[in-house]
Amino acid sequence: FCEPCLRRAIAKADQAIARDPQRVEGYLQKSIAIGFRGRAIGVSQARAEGLADEALALLERAVAMAPANAWAQASLGAWHLEIVQHAGPVLANLMYGASREQGLQHYRTALTLDPHSALLQMNYALALLAMEDEDVVPEARRALEVAIADDSPDHLVRYTRNQAQQLLQALNSQDSRAVS
Repeated sequence: FCEPCLRRAIAKADQAIARDPQRVEGYLQKSIAIGFRGRAIGVSQARAEGLADEALALLERAVAMAPANAWAQASLGAWHLEIVQHAGPVLANLMYGASREQGLQHYRTALTLDPHSALLQMNYALALLAMEDEDVVPEARRALEVAIADDSPDHLVRYTRNQAQQLLQALNSQDSRAVS
C-alpha cells in the first residue's frame, strides 16, 4: 500500500469538500480513501485512529445531503457489510451500530435508484458473496446477470461486465477457488 498516496487522496477530498461542501462526491471520495487506509494499516491501528467512525460520519452526511444518490447509498451499505464482516455481527453492532440488514437495505436502495448499473450490481454481488452465506448466492447471481446486461460502451462498464461474466461462470461451475 502507498501511505503517502492515501494521505494525498484524503487531503484532495478535504480540498474538494472545502471548495464545495454541498457536493456529495468529496464526502464519498474521502470515505473511500479512509476505507483503503484502514485496510492498509490494519484493524487495530484503524480503530485507534477512529477511521470507521470518521468514514461512517462522512457517508451518513452524504446520504443525508443526497438520499437519491445511488453511490452514497451503496457506499453506506458497503460500510455496514464490511464492518460486520471484519468484526462479526455482535461486535459490529455494539461498537459501530453496523448491521447486515442495514447494509443490505442501503445497497438495495442504491439499486432501485440505478438498477441497470453494472458497477453497482457488481459491487453488490461482491458484497453478497463476501458474506459466505449460501442464502444470498441467488441474489448475487441476479446482480451479476444485470451487470452483464449493461450494454454501455464505457470502458469501465465493459471491464466490469467481463469480470461479472467470469464471476458468474465460476459461481455456476461451483469453482470456489475462482470465486475467492
